[in-house]
Amino acid sequence: MKVGLAQIKTGENAFAFSSTSDAWLRELAQRLSLQGIQIPGTIEIQMQLTKLEPDYYLKGALQFEVEQACGRCAETFRMPIAHTFELGLAHVVGTGKKAAEASLSEESEELDISYFEGPEIDFGPIVEEQILLSLPYTAICRTDCKGICQTCGSDLNQGNCGCPKYNPVNAFAMLAQLKNEEL
Repeated sequence: MKVGLAQIKTGENAFAFSSTSDAWLRELAQRLSLQGIQIPGTIEIQMQLTKLEPDYYLKGALQFEVEQACGRCAETFRMPIAHTFELGLAHVVGTGKKAAEASLSEESEELDISYFEGPEIDFGPIVEEQILLSLPYTAICRTDCKGICQTCGSDLNQGNCGCPKYNPVNAFAMLAQLKNEEL
């Protein structure tokens, strides 16, 4: 979704997008599904773009559900995601992105700044990046998930599998014995 700079008023500008009504957001969800990120429901986005010539400040919130496999039991489940973000947008005129990035101080490199050229801001790559950043590294279906048995592979959430408990050899057991002998 591209917004022309001429359409943006000085001050705050509100934007709301939904995958039910915005085709570009549905296309984004389809593109993400090709990368293995399944978003079965709707994506809701609220953004507020503040114009501070020559730069812009974007504050937003994403809400959607992602279908993932649990990192413990490997069962597929839906996880609701609510993600907020804030970033600066710097308009680069004539010099190019590389020259603008090179002129930044070390302090400003730590800020979350995106650069854009031309007469419009494209929200598509920004929203895609924020969706990817909102995904957990390892998803767990519930906090008390017991995972799978290391021996037989059965789901321990369904019940105990009956495999004998495995007690790994403790490499420090000998040190405990030595300490007890000294006492």
